[in-house]
Amino acid sequence: MAVTSKRRVDAENFKTEIQKYWDITDNGAISWFLGFQIKRDREAKTLSINQHAYVESLAEKFRLTNAKPVHTPMDPNVHFSIEQCPSTPNQSARMQGVPYIEAIGSVLWPAVVSRPDIAFAVGILSQFVQNPGSVHWEALK
Repeated sequence: MAVTSKRRVDAENFKTEIQKYWDITDNGAISWFLGFQIKRDREAKTLSINQHAYVESLAEKFRLTNAKPVHTPMDPNVHFSIEQCPSTPNQSARMQGVPYIEAIGSVLWPAVVSRPDIAFAVGILSQFVQNPGSVHWEALK
């Protein structure tokens, strides 16, 4: 649990109250929470989050560490449809070992927490989890 408040005294009062019912540990200022890093600059009065470590672990997991980065989550000129899904046993066999569902699930977390810019692309590509084609896999990567 992360406890936050505009006033420190309110956070302290909350922690004191909750200690009456449960044992708690105060780890001080938050820096990591649920897989994302939190940076606070009190002087500039800013708070930022990132999931760089999580995204890097995904790149390693799906063997994409040498992938070429792109600046847009999805090419606006590419349209995805059911016609791009495998329709023959041979096409389906080629996609058999591709971890498409796992990869879609893995990128949902950054889309929700720190990368709303990819949410639309992930939503479009998630429509093909039952029968993804190679064009869908390439777009996801």
